[in-house]
Amino acid sequence: TASQSLVFTGNNLTLNGAGNNTIGTTMTVNNTGTLTTADTAVLSVNGLFTQTVAGTENSISADINSTVSGINFEGAVKLGGTDQVTFTAARGNNIDIGGNLTTDTAANNGIFIVPQGTINLKAAGNSVVSPTSFTAADVNLTSLTSTQLVLVSAANLNGTSINVAALTIGAGANSVNLTNTTINGQTGRNAWKS
Repeated sequence: TASQSLVFTGNNLTLNGAGNNTIGTTMTVNNTGTLTTADTAVLSVNGLFTQTVAGTENSISADINSTVSGINFEGAVKLGGTDQVTFTAARGNNIDIGGNLTTDTAANNGIFIVPQGTINLKAAGNSVVSPTSFTAADVNLTSLTSTQLVLVSAANLNGTSINVAALTIGAGANSVNLTNTTINGQTGRNAWKS
């Protein structure tokens, strides 16, 4: 736990403290190697979380929460661990991933939550073998291949190439399920909101 901001500059950074690891304001990781979070090392940042170096692969196995701002990875994010990983940004902010989003196994599903905000997966090689869930006003994907994609709430889905074995739109009784779904081009503009 740090009461102020945390800036790391170096090669590899591993967070393995069990429980809720809290940063008082912002957290910036300038890593040329791998940022790794252990299964139980939940990270809560009371400001913007930023990983600044493109071309790195970051192994994330625990939740990352930004209570008043957003989450930004310039590098790739590989979801690991034994359970789902949840990324939560404050209302109206962004979750940005500049490199590819990938997973190890079907157990490593990702949940991305930004109420009235935007989720941007900027790379062209996003491929997840587990259920992935997005809650945001806007979801922007260059491309995504997934076994299961769940859009809990999204006013706008914009993507060049989206290939999923199962697509669920909405939640609960109001949800729509599609199988073997391929979406190409700019799609889903103002198409749904649960």
